[in-house]
Amino acid sequence: MGTGSKKPAILFVTDSYPPSLSPQARMVHELAHDFMRQGYVVTVLAGGDKRQDVRQKDRFRLLTVPYKPAKGRLVPYLLFMMRMAVALMRVERHDIIVSLSKPPFLANLCAYVAGRRHMAHVHWCYAIYPDLFHQDGVVLPAWLLRRLRLRTRKMMKGADAVVVSGGCMARHLTHTGVEPRKITAIEGWADADLCDPDYEYPAPEERGKLSRRHNQATQKLKSDPVYPKFRILHAGHLEKTAELLTVLRAARRLQKDHPEIEFVFTGHGNGMEYLTQERARLGIDNIRLMPPQPRSNLKTMMESGDVHLICMRDGVMGMRVPVKVFSSFAVQRPCVFVGPSKSTAARIIERNGAGDVVHTGEDRKLAQALRRYRMDANRWFEAQAGAVKAHQECAPSAAFAKWTTLIEQIGTRK
Repeated sequence: MGTGSKKPAILFVTDSYPPSLSPQARMVHELAHDFMRQGYVVTVLAGGDKRQDVRQKDRFRLLTVPYKPAKGRLVPYLLFMMRMAVALMRVERHDIIVSLSKPPFLANLCAYVAGRRHMAHVHWCYAIYPDLFHQDGVVLPAWLLRRLRLRTRKMMKGADAVVVSGGCMARHLTHTGVEPRKITAIEGWADADLCDPDYEYPAPEERGKLSRRHNQATQKLKSDPVYPKFRILHAGHLEKTAELLTVLRAARRLQKDHPEIEFVFTGHGNGMEYLTQERARLGIDNIRLMPPQPRSNLKTMMESGDVHLICMRDGVMGMRVPVKVFSSFAVQRPCVFVGPSKSTAARIIERNGAGDVVHTGEDRKLAQALRRYRMDANRWFEAQAGAVKAHQECAPSAAFAKWTTLIEQIGTRK
């Protein structure tokens, strides 16, 4: 496939695709459709609720195989890998295969198929596995973890290119055996519908729909019936971490002298349950919890925050980059990052003056930074201008251009 056209045919292989709400699914969709608009022939092979084969404009094809991931369960994962192996051997040959990080070792399967069918292989390293197993609660014997890690690095060394989400991930891979010439850093990007109001996802919202009660709660997020609130917003997946404890302590410091400062958390994860329990135990009344919001409410929700809060565990630095920081830049809001200062997200914020970086445990410093944004309009507008600058650096168009350059280079070499 693709031998009769000037542009190489591209096959994306991933575990999820819209209407899945994961950042990985969203970015694959946006990148694949950007390639299609440029005239590339693109196929996406993904996991989904059911088996389907959808074609669009003779240049885009979506193939899905059944997959319902269950944390801690091995059988669904093995069934999915077998189905993907069969699908990869049956799908028409493409010039370039792009594998994603999840589920773990899917890229190893893609590398094997690429070798058998003489395709170039690009590994999109959105997260580094098995290095993240211990952070995700997967406990394996040390000898087995070392062996799995060696096999993953061998796959990366054999790939034509490895795309990472930032400099910290590039350094981590370089220090663990991957040649720097193989690595290309392409940062993540914000949701396309945050950047372009006319952008529409072709997939229906089968997930993420809310009841009428939750939609009414969303309306309350926009304005307060008593007096205006200065909102600190955290949107997305939330884990129970030491960084979250830092936020809780900062909220408790602020609730007496600044009752107008409100912390709003919307999303899912075990951190939401933890916040519910700690909010009641500590008597904190300036924290509000919201359910996950559908895409139709995304822009309104993101713009409702006066300052955006980004949390990242120290242990995942170099292995994962929080994509939500790019959404904060897209809606031009100052960011306060709680986590390692050498991470990619922290460095982008500091380089552009888009907010503050606070280390884990520095709840007093976090409270001071948020108080300053509330009381000093000049400081808020300075950080807001920095967010605009950071968005220009990390806009979807900038990431798409880097991807196009990489694919053209690989196509020329092959």
